[in-house]
Amino acid sequence: MHHLSSNSQQEIQTNLRRKGARTNRILYFTFIILNIGTTLAGSNKFHLHSIFSTIENISSRGVTSKRRRCSNGYNIQTTGGIEFIKNLDRRSAFISTFVQNFNSLQKKNFNYQRFFISSNCDPSLHFHLQSSLFQQSNQIKSIQNRRQYHYPLKMSQQQEKLLETKHDTNIEDVCKQFMKDGKKTLRVPYSTFLFTGFVGVPIWLTVLVPLSAVYQVGKALLPSNKKPSDEEKISEESTPVSFPKPSELVPFQDRKYDVVLLGATGFTGGLAASYLAKTYGATGAISWALAGRNSQKLDMVKSELLQQIQETSPDTNMGNIKIDTIIVDTSAPSTIHNLVKDTKTVITTAGPYNKYGSRVVEFCANYGTSYVDTTGETDWVKEMIMKYDDVAQRTGAKIVSFCGHDSIPWDITVNELSKLMKEECKDEMVDVKIYDDLKGGVSGGTIATMLSFIEGEYVPKRFDFDPLMKYPDGSKSTNKSKDNSPQMISKIKVNDNSGVNSQNKDKWLGPFFMSAVNSEVVKRTHALQKEKLLPLTYQEYFLSSDFKEAFVKWFGTVFFFTSLLNPVTAAPMKRFVLPKPGEGPSKKDMQNGYMLLTARGTGTTGKQVESALYFPLDVGYKETARMIVESGLCLALDASTLPVHSGGFYSPAVAMGNVLLQRLCRTGCKFAARVVPLKDDGKLQSKL
Repeated sequence: MHHLSSNSQQEIQTNLRRKGARTNRILYFTFIILNIGTTLAGSNKFHLHSIFSTIENISSRGVTSKRRRCSNGYNIQTTGGIEFIKNLDRRSAFISTFVQNFNSLQKKNFNYQRFFISSNCDPSLHFHLQSSLFQQSNQIKSIQNRRQYHYPLKMSQQQEKLLETKHDTNIEDVCKQFMKDGKKTLRVPYSTFLFTGFVGVPIWLTVLVPLSAVYQVGKALLPSNKKPSDEEKISEESTPVSFPKPSELVPFQDRKYDVVLLGATGFTGGLAASYLAKTYGATGAISWALAGRNSQKLDMVKSELLQQIQETSPDTNMGNIKIDTIIVDTSAPSTIHNLVKDTKTVITTAGPYNKYGSRVVEFCANYGTSYVDTTGETDWVKEMIMKYDDVAQRTGAKIVSFCGHDSIPWDITVNELSKLMKEECKDEMVDVKIYDDLKGGVSGGTIATMLSFIEGEYVPKRFDFDPLMKYPDGSKSTNKSKDNSPQMISKIKVNDNSGVNSQNKDKWLGPFFMSAVNSEVVKRTHALQKEKLLPLTYQEYFLSSDFKEAFVKWFGTVFFFTSLLNPVTAAPMKRFVLPKPGEGPSKKDMQNGYMLLTARGTGTTGKQVESALYFPLDVGYKETARMIVESGLCLALDASTLPVHSGGFYSPAVAMGNVLLQRLCRTGCKFAARVVPLKDDGKLQSKL
């Protein structure tokens, strides 16, 4: 390891003595840190404590060192200088100085995140630095998750290999994380089980099933007298709109906003706005804005965000905080131009998307603006693909749906296992089983989307072939997949007790009602692969600890959807039981929620790979907010490192892949993947 020369130390020490003001000393500390970083950048080992001790030796004034336990659980040595920089309202100046000095490190293997590890105590500054250095950093190492990530300065065919994530292989550690976090699994008491069996089942058989059957048959036979709403008329009439030519568009990198959040006044949108404000701040390092049709509600959200920023960073000068708002009414096409024309990525949580999303997709596709949403409306996405995929390819717009609970966790999991099978086993994955262990609630917006389909408000379009199988050139992909998920409950059967199987042994399996959506997204990812692949069989299971829990979950889902299929029981459900749009789980419930996905894939020769992916909060809302924001920022800031560089309609795994997984792991998730040990000698084949 290299150190500053004694002459340099004496010179800086003399200068420090001449400066009595605390602020001046801190500015010198910044200079010292940057120069030490420059010197040490060539070393393969970078000892943080040595740097801090060097600073302490240089300092001759009352800047005391102290220990602090950061949010990630690591003890680190900090100094008053570092602490002052974090709390000083000169973050922009510091970041600018850091980035400028970083140019001298371009040809060295400089680990800036570990160098500035104390910023883990203040996520806002850490992410500001990270976003500023995305295109310049050679290497970022995540201490918290023990993974190595690479960001080449200039992308080339050789350097693209560096983008591969080196995953942790300790699946058992990931599976136990929810217990370490104090999460409690759902336990169904015998009283609930007995009530469900002896009261719920008879009511379902004698009341709900007959009512729903009669109503649905009559609805199918009799013509509907329902008149379309104004928004539906606009959609049907397809009001003509003039768009600029691709050559007239604002260049992507020159656009004012990195991301604009549409739907911030809703439940999930509010969580996304809060995540943006708390994690990335609003000082300009990442440029973002809020959009909606009600200016008063937007101002209320803006006020709440400013309060959250002040609570998160009390020393922040609120005069430097700026959150722009854009008035957008998706039923008035003339207002959507301002949403997309100067924006890199539109993040929208405004659903149902078949009502409020079609125009936004159309404008993003024509303006070359990337787009992400949280929809689970597969039929609507198919329609959008057939309408605007060719347009998006011409303008370079990356349109990515399903960027929330539906269906990033499953799409990413299958994609990572498939790559692991190919790279380490030299085989092709043809079967994958995913086991869902989750705890969470439901919001009014989700219910509204479900009702729009159940009540027939959206009529799916028909096409010559499944649009999810569409290649960019318009042809039909030959890479097929099928969903073989269960419809009934059963006890898990495993051939061995290793890895994932040991975590799930003795548990019961049931259907997960979102598997139909997740399997469609996996189908899209499989279909878009360039090489010809064998058919993939997808199986998804909802885990339960025992039979009574599995039965209550399964029958509760059946009872719920059946009650919505007729107006007699649906009306009181909507009025007295179900949450209204804008409502959702409580903060406590979302904090107590979690999701753990364990998966095992099998190749053509019988070789197997497995993985575990953990989300520490309610994945339906709190984590969906994080996923949608990170997806939007991924498309806006990480364009040069993404797996795809051309426009079009993509699945999350195809569009963002490892780059998104890295973002999720740096901000809360844990992921591990490995090759399953061989049965004959028990040795692990994985070289990770």
